[in-house]
Amino acid sequence: MARSTRIDPLEEDFPFKIISHLITVPPFREYPHAIIDEKKGVYLSVKQYIPRQDIEYPSSNADPITIIANAGLGFIKEIYEPLFAEIYHRAKEAKLRIKSIWIADMFNLGESAIANLDNLGCDATWLDHSRDMWSMINHFRDEMPKPIFGLGHSVGAVQLACLSSWHPTLFHSLVFVEPGLDASYGKHIMFPVIFRTLQRKESWTTRKEAEMKAVKAQGAETWADGARERLKRHGVFQHHASWGSDWALTTPKNQIASMVLRHNPEEIGMGPGGLDEVTLEQRALVPDINPDSIHKGPFYRPELELGWSLLPGMRPWVLYVNGGNSHDLGPAKVRDERARITGTGVGGSGGMKLGAVKQVVIEGGEHTLPFDHDLSKLADHLGDWFVKESKRWEDGPKRRRAQWNNKAIEVKQAVTKEYFTDLTSEIKKQKRAGKL
Repeated sequence: MARSTRIDPLEEDFPFKIISHLITVPPFREYPHAIIDEKKGVYLSVKQYIPRQDIEYPSSNADPITIIANAGLGFIKEIYEPLFAEIYHRAKEAKLRIKSIWIADMFNLGESAIANLDNLGCDATWLDHSRDMWSMINHFRDEMPKPIFGLGHSVGAVQLACLSSWHPTLFHSLVFVEPGLDASYGKHIMFPVIFRTLQRKESWTTRKEAEMKAVKAQGAETWADGARERLKRHGVFQHHASWGSDWALTTPKNQIASMVLRHNPEEIGMGPGGLDEVTLEQRALVPDINPDSIHKGPFYRPELELGWSLLPGMRPWVLYVNGGNSHDLGPAKVRDERARITGTGVGGSGGMKLGAVKQVVIEGGEHTLPFDHDLSKLADHLGDWFVKESKRWEDGPKRRRAQWNNKAIEVKQAVTKEYFTDLTSEIKKQKRAGKL
């Protein structure tokens, strides 16, 4: 059951009405220590953005698009709102109608973490959120008509890629901004970052002090004003008195740490014998360990390699947007290889060769592209892609569906004449060959 509340945006000219939902999702997490009690259930904080004014396009029957955005690890959903506003303005200029934009905090971060606070463990997988997004889509399916576009940032891109691999035609098109799709990412560079994260205070006595720490912790001093103000508004909360102080961040440091580096203290599977030396009990602790991974030692992150392995089979068309000054998620060589292999395998879109994959680099851009003080370049690329992909929807899937819908129901529910003819032909071939 969803609890919904209409939210007033920070700016009067913000082009969307905001509706906040709190929904229940299946409590079953992949790792057993992600939550304390499965019987209590798990909640997901979702926000829905509906244009205040429908874009006028009287001469066309084009379908309005649905956008499902997905935040990067440690970034609360509200700080993407300035980007949503820029997307709306680009769409309005192009007379592209937006039905709604949706985004949810992971169950252990942001407003979702507050809702689940007493039930959080400390061992979540990135794929928990992929499954929760599917639950969200099913829950609100009547309000999410196709075409559905995915917009993922950082780890959010990996989660969308996994969801897309489970349901290849759910998304018509995907945009991956600074995606966490790099099988070789890490190589110990995150150790000092996570060490510093775990050393910081957990709570403060005043809201103002907590807001200052939230800005400092995420380096938000150079962000767009709207994104920074939303971080201050939604990135802190007043918690239980038993914690000892009054205000804390909505992104718990222990949740961040455990989702960046999963602990394998016994280094199970890392010996010379690999998995051959692993007992049944050990395998239950780290079922997704890869002895051939570059991530040797007591920490690993299996979703990085999984996400990379899914790229050849990616069915939706994909736009990659990278920051020229960002080295967080792969150098130019990795970016180019990522784009090159996307969609080229069995079940894939055909890749760059067929125009189904595109990559752009925004010079001077950082990993925080969706919140940077200048959102115009990113918004321009996204707007152009959404317009182009909306037209492809109209000319492709929508047109083919309309042709099929015009057929009689008895035709829709039976194999074609050609099917039966070819089947008969194959049987004759098999008989002549003495195989039947």
